[in-house]
Amino acid sequence: MTVSANASDNAGIVTLVEFFVDGTLKASDTTAPHAFAWDTLTAADGPHTLTAKAYDPSNNVGTSAGVALSVQNQPSGGSELVVNGGFEGSATPWVLSGNAYRSTGGYPHAGAGYSVLGFYNNANGTEYHTVAIPATAAGTLSFWLNVSSSETTATTVYDRLYVEARSTAGVLLGTVATFSNLDKAAIGAYTLRSLSLAAWKGQTIRVQFRATTDGSLATSFRVDDVSLR
Repeated sequence: MTVSANASDNAGIVTLVEFFVDGTLKASDTTAPHAFAWDTLTAADGPHTLTAKAYDPSNNVGTSAGVALSVQNQPSGGSELVVNGGFEGSATPWVLSGNAYRSTGGYPHAGAGYSVLGFYNNANGTEYHTVAIPATAAGTLSFWLNVSSSETTATTVYDRLYVEARSTAGVLLGTVATFSNLDKAAIGAYTLRSLSLAAWKGQTIRVQFRATTDGSLATSFRVDDVSLR
């Protein structure tokens, strides 16, 4: 991504702008417009802070306020292991049951199709994809998630989405992540989620999404563009 800074001086001369990521100098630029190309693959996924320092000919320095952001890199390398991660045309080869649905209802992340779990009160829905993870794969599962909810609380979990690894017979091997009504956003506002299935490299497993809701104020969990590499 391109990181840029605007700098000015009372004499109209800025000789240098330095760019920092989490306090570490990453680049410097002596010519306006001041910018550098940041390879986010060199940064860990998670929160980071960008700052800039500008200098004039007298070596006076001004420091910008920090700009907070979160890095969520797409997985790179390796072959795609998920078939129809965008739920386009049909749900196949995904297996949906209970309150899990393929939809074209107007809120996809991309394309036309997506899946939605929950949606109703007292819901219990699952969708899974059976996949063989090579021992040489990174084992990175990524997907775009939108949580919309009628719940108004900012502190209490009532409705949940579990991301699970299960055996081909359906036995739970591990819960990789849990999301809830507390993760709600505007309907259709997706966030990229990235999780590790490295513990199951060399195995054939079910990658499963499972949602439960309570008896009132339902939550919808929309899942789209699922990838495993």
